[in-house]
Amino acid sequence: MRFNAPKLFDKPTRSVVAMRAAAQSRGDDSTDGDDDNDDDYDDSAADDSRRVDVVAKQRRNINKADSEARLMDRGAALLQRRRQRLARGGRVHEFSHVQTLDVSDCGVGDEFGVFLAHLTALQQLVCANNNVARPWHAVTQLTNLNSLDLRHNRVRAIDDAVRHLTALETLLLDHNVIDTVSNYVGGLPRLRVLGLSHNRLLKMPASLGLLVHLAELKLDANSAMTWPPPAICSKGYIALLLFFILLLK
Repeated sequence: MRFNAPKLFDKPTRSVVAMRAAAQSRGDDSTDGDDDNDDDYDDSAADDSRRVDVVAKQRRNINKADSEARLMDRGAALLQRRRQRLARGGRVHEFSHVQTLDVSDCGVGDEFGVFLAHLTALQQLVCANNNVARPWHAVTQLTNLNSLDLRHNRVRAIDDAVRHLTALETLLLDHNVIDTVSNYVGGLPRLRVLGLSHNRLLKMPASLGLLVHLAELKLDANSAMTWPPPAICSKGYIALLLFFILLLK
């Protein structure tokens, strides 16, 4: 005897199958959506990481700049204290025996003269590339000084106090703003080298003809000079020396 299932179950069975297929399809779609969400999350995380790196780099740059600024401030403060100490003449007895001193490129100005006045044994002073404008009151107390280098400063004149430097053999004042030279320069009995190039000289004193030991005279690049005549200046220091010597005969 054959049992035939009623036709009643055919349609629900098909419905169940269809429902299962629909659920399967929705599940696949959901998985695809999850994958998209994962990609979006990865991109967002990468952006956040890059922003963190940028902020960290900016902070490092700021900290480095702050450190450099603090070092510069400490250095400037230390230099200022040393200048003030020199200006007060502190512990100068420790340097009274010094015969040669080079303070080039140290940023010193006229206040340095307070210290120099105590270096009574000094014979050679190099003070180039600084901010000295009025050196004569200080250096003229150095009666043993035979070489003075004040190139590349702000010296405005050679005043009468220079007559006290009777031991001076070399005087270098190139690259300043000198427009006046005292007649007393001609009274320096041992002077052999005189450098006055690249200044603002208008004329030179005839007393230069008295410098019997003068072997080198630099007057070039003084565009406003009218005396000695430019034609003489252009012929070199020997012509200049002869010019001044002949003036005094």
